[in-house]
Amino acid sequence: VCDKVYPLTPVLSNELCNKHKLSGTISAARKNYLVQLVEHNQETDMGFPEDKFPPEKTIYYSLLKSTGLHITGEFADKPSNEGFMPIWQACEDFLSTTVNKPRKVSELIKLLSNRPYKVKQGLLDFWIPTYLFMRRQEYALYDSNTGAFIPNVNMEFFELLQKHPSDFEVKKFAVDGVKLGFFNQ
Repeated sequence: VCDKVYPLTPVLSNELCNKHKLSGTISAARKNYLVQLVEHNQETDMGFPEDKFPPEKTIYYSLLKSTGLHITGEFADKPSNEGFMPIWQACEDFLSTTVNKPRKVSELIKLLSNRPYKVKQGLLDFWIPTYLFMRRQEYALYDSNTGAFIPNVNMEFFELLQKHPSDFEVKKFAVDGVKLGFFNQ
């Protein structure tokens, strides 16, 4: 029944973030995971020690390593895990709709929270910041209240995003034709 009603739900084997609401312990792990993502994304296994397995490392393994999105210190263009492709493609499609007009990040969260994806909030709390960080060179980020451009996707942004996702808009860069030639120069 679930496969018919929610055919595009990603399968993530991690009980830590596969919840409707994160516990205090997992919220701390989320913060540690995001710190590693921002500060150590160019390192193998995002700089996690080989001999230790804190909760944030298991989330990294489930969300990025096992899906093929982070390999030897670099982000991949798309997941190698076919079960994760629908959520990836939904995010890519959402981002491509922002070329002409910015859209709120909360719209993406709403899209992924409903049919046919039905991604739980616990996973979204990890996935949305991860996706936005991975694609940070492809879009501009704005505060929708003031219209101000936000130049960096960093920990401060992630903390505000978790509390108020409707306060932020993304607009993908339109790099085609003459703009692409200028961009390449």
